[in-house]
Amino acid sequence: MSLSLNQFKWIALTLSRTLILTLTLTSAANAAFVEESLGDELVEARAVAIDTDSSGEVHAIFATEELCTSVTAFRLYYGRRSTGGTWDVQPVLRDGCALPTPAAYADFLIGVDDVPRMMVRALDEGTVESSLLYGTFDGTAWNFEELDPENDVGQDPSMEMDADGSIHLGYGDAGDGPLTLRYGVYSDGVWTSELVDASNFAGGYNSLSLDPDGQPCLSYLAYEGNWIRFARQESGSWVTEDVASGVDSFGCTDLVVSSSDGTAHIAWARLTNTVAYGYRPAGGSWTLEDIPVTSGLLTAELQLELDENDVPHIVYTERESHVLYYMVQTGSGWVTTELRPDADYHKRFHLDENGVGHILFPSANGDEIFYGTIELVPSDVDPPHRLVLDSIRSVPNPAVGPRVNLLIEASSAGSFNEGWTEAATHLSIHDVAGRRLAVIETERDGSAAWQNRSGSGVYLVRAFTGEVPVAEGRITVLR
Repeated sequence: MSLSLNQFKWIALTLSRTLILTLTLTSAANAAFVEESLGDELVEARAVAIDTDSSGEVHAIFATEELCTSVTAFRLYYGRRSTGGTWDVQPVLRDGCALPTPAAYADFLIGVDDVPRMMVRALDEGTVESSLLYGTFDGTAWNFEELDPENDVGQDPSMEMDADGSIHLGYGDAGDGPLTLRYGVYSDGVWTSELVDASNFAGGYNSLSLDPDGQPCLSYLAYEGNWIRFARQESGSWVTEDVASGVDSFGCTDLVVSSSDGTAHIAWARLTNTVAYGYRPAGGSWTLEDIPVTSGLLTAELQLELDENDVPHIVYTERESHVLYYMVQTGSGWVTTELRPDADYHKRFHLDENGVGHILFPSANGDEIFYGTIELVPSDVDPPHRLVLDSIRSVPNPAVGPRVNLLIEASSAGSFNEGWTEAATHLSIHDVAGRRLAVIETERDGSAAWQNRSGSGVYLVRAFTGEVPVAEGRITVLR
């Protein structure tokens, strides 16, 4: 997927009237914004999950607050959007009755067999008692079974399916007292669960991801002390580590583990106007950065996705202005684009295998649900030439190992020489103090290889045509 973010197409489908308008975005990017409505009488609407199947159809779960017998709770709705653009939305029913849940505690995915699946903490009708349910959709109706009947089990559930079809779940459990973090597996009709972390009221804002070997990893919040933590299974036991702490670390964590090399990527919103992002190579330590984003405070929830090149993409909302933003890491830094005003923070983001971003989010007052896509489209203006790291594991930074493969990305379609009137002849590599460490010649396709003898760190790379600089970028190397 190209990282030349020159112009975005932003398409949103809401649940009211049809409206088409054009927005002028930051960084000279243009976006087309389209709305469709299926109804505008929702109350405190929340996006729960969004996913796509093998045919490209979009599936979504959202919730709206309703009076359930004598208890106010959230009702779940399931929507399916055909490739032709038509939505079919229906309430999620259990044995013919609506399924209430406190605080919209549910997660959802499309399995490798294209079957929609859901984990939900469901209320018993007319009570405040709840239990953990697992459901599948057979094309007509949802079929649920109870996995754990204990009350207050299933806070902030996060689920994944492995290659064998087993369902993995990270969730909070407050049934026996203080909140704890648990991990469960549903395989061949059998449910098993185990304790992960019982300290500091752990088990909030949970995010589960599987590494290349199918082993579970979790990021989550421990409320006492506002610890952002990471847990992984090692030789059958759970190992936890602190990623960050402090009052401004409070917020939703989102974790994605690379399927190519096992690098864990994490993001969360600080209470200040920064997004915290970090990565941890398999067996390595965390590298964190704070990304200043806007002038206002952020909401607690954000979403992180990796594309096929392991490039991180993040969606977040500004708390006071209710503006929805999208950001992506490029070879020259993070690029942020304003997508839409009047958006609530209970949103969900999914990046499909074609590099298209799908976002489900409510309006700021919660009376509508929107669906939007982000697609890269050709630009009339070529971007400045820049360097993109193509390490052993490909874009983005960091590179791992002594051999660092570099690629100069042309600004237009075609090969390296077709894109430039004058090809770069060599690269110079400098440390952060500006000292030149190496000069290497480039190949005709714009590639070059540097044998790094200087160890881990951040390096500046410049491309030259003769003595004229034509491109510049920063890379990070881990040894």
